[in-house]
Amino acid sequence: IPKLRFAVERKSLKYDFIRRVGLESLKQ
Repeated sequence: IPKLRFAVERKSLKYDFIRRVGLESLKQ
């Protein structure tokens, strides 16, 4: 189901973004 896959990819991208922001804030 392409729609479901798209939603999963978006969610993983969101978590990746959050993780990156978290790492940046930890560095400071």
